[in-house]
Amino acid sequence: MTEVGDGMYETVKKHSEQIGDLSLGFGIHTERLDNVELSVAALKESDLQHGEQLRQLSSQYTQIQNTIMTENRDTQVMFKDHTEKMYEIVRSSVSFKENAEEREANAEKRKHDYKVMKWKTVVDAATKLILSLTASGGFIYWLIEKAGGN
Repeated sequence: MTEVGDGMYETVKKHSEQIGDLSLGFGIHTERLDNVELSVAALKESDLQHGEQLRQLSSQYTQIQNTIMTENRDTQVMFKDHTEKMYEIVRSSVSFKENAEEREANAEKRKHDYKVMKWKTVVDAATKLILSLTASGGFIYWLIEKAGGN
């Protein structure tokens, strides 16, 4: 009977060792599972942080985009204003040049008109002098006296 008991004792001992080994393995697996759960929790936290960072980047991108559009509009308005001012300057310059040619032509006409007026004034003055002398008869008398011999 000792053999039967020894066999049973050996079987129980083997089972006990196997249970111990399984318990040890279970502890290792439990520790690994805890480590995996910690890793999953850390990954979830990291994912939440990445999501928040992504939302912040999206918000900043939208702000930058709005700033660029505003600056672009302001730049377009500035260039439009400068272009209009340059157009006015060029138009004034062309107009001034055209007016300069017209003023030059008017100056030549005024010079001619002045010469005509000057000669007309001299002729009118001479005519009035001659008419006033001859109209009174004194000049004709003087000419007759000189022509008559004294």
